[in-house]
This record gives sequence, C-alpha cells and structure tokens, in this order.
Amino acid sequence: VLAWNILIKTYHYKYYPYVEEAYRKWDEYRLPILRQTIGNFNADIICLQEADLFSFEQDFAAYFAEHGGYATILNDNRSKKNNSNNKKGFVMSMTTPILYKRNKLKLIVTDFRSKATLALLQFIDDKDDDEQPVNTEEEKQTSAASDIDMRNEN
Repeated sequence: VLAWNILIKTYHYKYYPYVEEAYRKWDEYRLPILRQTIGNFNADIICLQEADLFSFEQDFAAYFAEHGGYATILNDNRSKKNNSNNKKGFVMSMTTPILYKRNKLKLIVTDFRSKATLALLQFIDDKDDDEQPVNTEEEKQTSAASDIDMRNEN
C-alpha cells in the first residue's frame, strides 16, 4: 500500500512562493515526476491525498489504468453536495482517490466520509490458500522438513 500527498496543483502558488517557478509547473514538471515516482513503487493499492477532483481522471486515473491496470475509487461527493468555497476561499476540489490493481484485487464496498475515501478490497485468489506454490529448491526442502516435523508432533 502506498499513500502519497500529491499537493493539489493550485495550492502551491499561494503557500509555496519560495519554490522556483520551474518546479511548480504542473504539466511540465510535477505531474510527470509524480506519475513516474508513484508508478515505480508498483504498489497494489495507491491512496492519494490532495488530488484535484476536476482533473484527476486525466492526470492520474487514465494514466495508471493504462500503465499498471489500476481501477479507481473516486470520492466526488463533496463537489456534488457543496460547490461553494471553503473557509480559505478555495473551491472544494480536493479529493482522496484510491487506485488498485484490477488483476489482484476486487472491490467489496466503499464509503465516503468528508475528506476520506474508505474501501474494502479483497485479494483475488485462484488457488486454495493451503496450496501455495513452492519456487526454489531451498523452499521445497524447508516445506518438506516442516511437513515431516508436523507428522512427528502428531
């Protein structure tokens, strides 16, 4: 599981003016680095904080669907309920999406609480839990020794 606060693309101009302009540019600098860095982790589940609700699909969802086979859980309830500004004068456009690998996990249930996205995911398992594959020669020997030890204990 990877959790990452990506710093919504509009906040950095107001709160981080000391960062050089070149490093604050979303399309030219920050977005490509975020995609590459997050993708390099190859996490089964990615939880993002401060994603921009209105550009999330093009910024991250479509990219990670194509590059990794991720499905997206997106909390868009805040924009539907209240499209007004918050106390600081910003339009409520932040969201907390979850991306998960479709080939490894299935979505059981979601819930959305204020600024949080909750999800229950289950690993997809084609094999019986008791029948785990043994890969290396050392693992085969360890597995065989464990089987013998268990028989001797009974």
